[in-house]
Amino acid sequence: MFNTVDRKNTQSIKWDQTKKEDCIPFTIADSDYASPKPVIDALNERVNHGVFGYTYFDDDYYNIIISFVKRHYYYEITANQITTTMGVVGSLYYAIKMLDDKSEGIIIQTPVYNMFYGLIEKANKKVIENKLIEEDGYYRMDFDNLEYLFSQGHKIMILCNPHNPVGRVYKDDELKKLVLLAKKYDVYLLSDEIHADIILNDNKFISLMKYYDLYENMMVFIAPSKTFNIAGLHISLVISKNDDLMASYKKITDEGYFKNPSLLSITALKAAYKDCDKWMALQNQHLSKNYQIIKDYFHEKHPQVILSQVEGTYLVWLDMNYLKISCEEATKELMNHHISVGKGTIYSPHSEGYFRLNFACSTEQLKEGLKRLSETIKILEENTTK
Repeated sequence: MFNTVDRKNTQSIKWDQTKKEDCIPFTIADSDYASPKPVIDALNERVNHGVFGYTYFDDDYYNIIISFVKRHYYYEITANQITTTMGVVGSLYYAIKMLDDKSEGIIIQTPVYNMFYGLIEKANKKVIENKLIEEDGYYRMDFDNLEYLFSQGHKIMILCNPHNPVGRVYKDDELKKLVLLAKKYDVYLLSDEIHADIILNDNKFISLMKYYDLYENMMVFIAPSKTFNIAGLHISLVISKNDDLMASYKKITDEGYFKNPSLLSITALKAAYKDCDKWMALQNQHLSKNYQIIKDYFHEKHPQVILSQVEGTYLVWLDMNYLKISCEEATKELMNHHISVGKGTIYSPHSEGYFRLNFACSTEQLKEGLKRLSETIKILEENTTK
């Protein structure tokens, strides 16, 4: 089921923009296997209909989303608490613009998804870093520094949960502490939960919206794009139980001509959220096995590489600082061995020597990639001892 599909010459950013034709990329966060069959079937049926006119969100659309959220995130919403958008990054940008007068700085917890930096800059705001604390590959929030930043008047925070690139799925005590701190200092919480359905092993995801009874100034941002490998269709959801926030958000997106997704996007979302629960569970099993393969491989071949303890996402964060080489130099050597991974420095200016590896692929592709990565590491290890 989770076999790698040949994506070359399909306008794939990951596969068609690599510098070497025979390179295996483990970079951009999309999957190298097919979307679930119900999604493909629904799209085929819609395409075969042959008419692609203007469309709208019907009651069935909202009921499917409401049911999915209740089944998987365990909170209840209504249709007017949902806004449909064309991507989480753009949605976050409009949320920041909506809150323009609340704060000059936006808090992010680094290392973090690289697009956060750009959207904050384009919103004419300042990036305020709360660096995650790392202990043997396990990352946690620095609550002492976070409270200090809150107390200095920074009133907007983007939470990434599950956290890209380190793979944390924050637990109840952490999220509750965050919410209560935000309440204390009147901080607006914007929670990027795009990886919420990709949870490994026995870990449990908790949406920030579960804590709405404790604090109202929060919004969550979800999408089927990562889970069902439909990022190219561009559809996402903004959810809040705060009626005032949602009214303001809908006003600013309308004024900014942030248009609705296409009818094919809507078709895909409905099929994914209605008919793919079993596929989701199987994907998480597959990804859990792939992550275990990565852990076992590095433990045996390169124990000095520190792996992040991945609880969610299909991304593992590799600390290879013992090699004493820059991300740029290592990337060139990796390309010589026909493999590419994400450079740590795009996720934080402090992450020289770190790399992000996407393991949403077949086990066969993963093993070949690990072989090529190992060959590169061996050469770099030899160079450090010269």
